[in-house]
Amino acid sequence: MADDEWMAEVSSEIMAGREERQAQAGALARINSVLESDRAGQWGLLASLSVSLGRIGDALEEQERRAERDFNERAANLPIWHDFANNLKAPASGVVAFNLGGPSVGRIWHVKRLVVGGLTLATAAAGTAEAYATGWIPDAISTGTPTSLSDLQDATILISAPQTDLPNIGNYEDGQFVVQSREKLWVVVRGATSGQFYVAAGTAKDIRDQAHETDAVVG
Repeated sequence: MADDEWMAEVSSEIMAGREERQAQAGALARINSVLESDRAGQWGLLASLSVSLGRIGDALEEQERRAERDFNERAANLPIWHDFANNLKAPASGVVAFNLGGPSVGRIWHVKRLVVGGLTLATAAAGTAEAYATGWIPDAISTGTPTSLSDLQDATILISAPQTDLPNIGNYEDGQFVVQSREKLWVVVRGATSGQFYVAAGTAKDIRDQAHETDAVVG
């Protein structure tokens, strides 16, 4: 074989090898491109899924917050049954004044039951009783008692004898005996026997003062 023919044959084999390697490289590049495209699609799907899950999480959190607000709103509207009681020893003046407390700010009391008398049902207790819902506050040295007719809610002297005797029990419907926010429930016994213990006790329905909330919003 002549040198020229041999060189041509070798050159042809080299070119064929190069073309084959280029073809293989092209095939690999296409495979890598497909793989990269798949990976990009997968990452895009994961990113979209992550965004969707985030939105679902936000929606669930908002739903939970809404449910908590609804629960708190309903709980605030439920009545709280408040029992109160106090006992005091009658002074020489024969006037006993019980401060039985009152509702918190933003709430009101509907007094449902009030009993005034001696320590037991069998205890004979002289005197008359009055009940007030009032903002009146005694000072440090005052021995006075609430007396305003505008604050008077009930009094045994308004009842026909012999029901005026102590102990005496009053039962009230909603709205009949109301203690407003910042007011106190006072019970005053007059004509009490000096040195004897007297009791004032009862139950109030403590509810949210929605009427004043509406006034505040409108104003």
